[in-house]
Amino acid sequence: MRDGSHILFVLHHLKKTLYIITIISIFIACSTEPKREVQEKLEPFEITNRISSKTYGDTLRVEYEYRGDTVIQKRIDSKGTTDDNFDSSFTVTSIWSTKNTSKLLCDEKLKLTLDDIDYEFCYQDVLKQFDKEIALSKAKNNIWDADGLLEMKMDVMKYHNGKNIDLDFFGNSYLMDLVKEINVNIYDNKTKSLIEQISLEKYETNFSEGKKYYFLNKKKDTIAVYRRLEWMS
Repeated sequence: MRDGSHILFVLHHLKKTLYIITIISIFIACSTEPKREVQEKLEPFEITNRISSKTYGDTLRVEYEYRGDTVIQKRIDSKGTTDDNFDSSFTVTSIWSTKNTSKLLCDEKLKLTLDDIDYEFCYQDVLKQFDKEIALSKAKNNIWDADGLLEMKMDVMKYHNGKNIDLDFFGNSYLMDLVKEINVNIYDNKTKSLIEQISLEKYETNFSEGKKYYFLNKKKDTIAVYRRLEWMS
């Protein structure tokens, strides 16, 4: 009987652990031209300082603390260890910034369509951003990263020259970096919406770090969200 009770305890603990992992996955779950616009940079996303909280059933309470561009969420397991000897509480710290999409004042453009969303950049801006990141990786002796960036750059150049290249890996690993760093036009074909603003949430928890990109239309409606996990322990 003691062995049976121990097995039940382990199974119960495993079930709770899998539940937490599922919740985490959901939470975490891409020139020199004279007339070029001034580069759009991410600006602080101002939030009034305040504190609030919300309760979800009898298992979760979330305390929110807003400090300028930073939001701190304390996700508290209301039952703590009383139900299964396992406290699933954790903290999420998010830093918000935003940028507007830009009119592209260049003749040579690179257009990509992924997930029914059109991305348009100045082609030379893309190549220069690749060169910048490759140089930074080499300076840090991250040869593997530098080689990967160079391979993606070559694929983009081949695609631009009309070759049939699969850009899924590029879209999943580097596209959002370009969206963040250089001028871009974005159009969503599903909703027929022009994306006018991008809000970036850089978050960190006790066990992970990543970014979320929110694409907003003229009415500030969220048209799409892209998540990028940086690391998880």
